[in-house]
Amino acid sequence: MLANTWDWIRLCGFLSYYFFTISAICGIIRKSAWLKSNKNLLFQLHTLAGWLGLFMLIGHMLILLIDSYMPFTLFDLFVPFLTDYETFGTSLGIIAFYCFAIVLYTSDVSIFNMKFPIWKKIHFIVFPAWVMSLVHAIIAGSDSQSPGVITFYALSVVSIVVLLCLRSKGKARVQATTK
Repeated sequence: MLANTWDWIRLCGFLSYYFFTISAICGIIRKSAWLKSNKNLLFQLHTLAGWLGLFMLIGHMLILLIDSYMPFTLFDLFVPFLTDYETFGTSLGIIAFYCFAIVLYTSDVSIFNMKFPIWKKIHFIVFPAWVMSLVHAIIAGSDSQSPGVITFYALSVVSIVVLLCLRSKGKARVQATTK
C-alpha cells in the first residue's frame, strides 16, 4: 500500500520510465524491416505509451511540489541545476522531461507543419532523453539499489540495445539487397 507522497513520487517516476521504455520498444519494432504485420497496432501502442509516460512524469513532478519530506519548488522542477537534492541526477530528469515533451508535441501536434527530415531528427531525441531518465532514476531514485529495480533497469537497457541492433542489422540487409 502506498503510504506517503514519496511512494507516489517513486511510483509515478517508475511508471513514467516504464511507459517510455514500452513506447521506445514499440517504435523500434514497428520500424524494423523484419516486422511485416501489426504495424498499426504497434504505432498505437507506441503513441499511447509515450503519452502515458508523459502524464506519469507530470504526476511525478507535481507530487514533488507537495512532498513535505523533500519539497521542491517550481524552479527546482523546471530549471536544471537549481535543486540541492541530487543536483546532477535531478537535472538530467528535468532535461529528459523537456526532450520527451518536445518529441510528443512535434509528433502529435505539429507534425503536419514540419518537413519529415526535421521531424525525424527531433524524434530521435527520445533516445538520449530515455538514457537521461534512466541515469536520473539511478542517481536520484531512493530504491535504485533494490534487486527488482536493478533487474528492471537492466532488462530495459538490454531490450532497447538488442532491438536497436536488430533494427540496424535489418536495415543494412534491406539496403544491401536494393543496391
